[in-house]
Amino acid sequence: MREGWLDKSWRFAETGKLQALRLTRSPFDRRHGMASLLLDTAGASPFEPPLRIRYLAEAEARALHDRLAAAMDAAPTRARTAA
Repeated sequence: MREGWLDKSWRFAETGKLQALRLTRSPFDRRHGMASLLLDTAGASPFEPPLRIRYLAEAEARALHDRLAAAMDAAPTRARTAA
């Protein structure tokens, strides 16, 4: 994901490191048919802003949320591999 207007930055997240995923809609988003995805990854710095994908069409955001949730469910966890 790319952020920033003046100071552009790139952030990457591996699907295997996703721990939490949330679909949010602000009043602005609801008015314009949009949504945002908030992603939390293992090993993320607590001092960096959360990884978010903003201004997606609501249907696209829900589809991406479902795909990422399925990838999170399919990813092996340490508890599963240790057993």
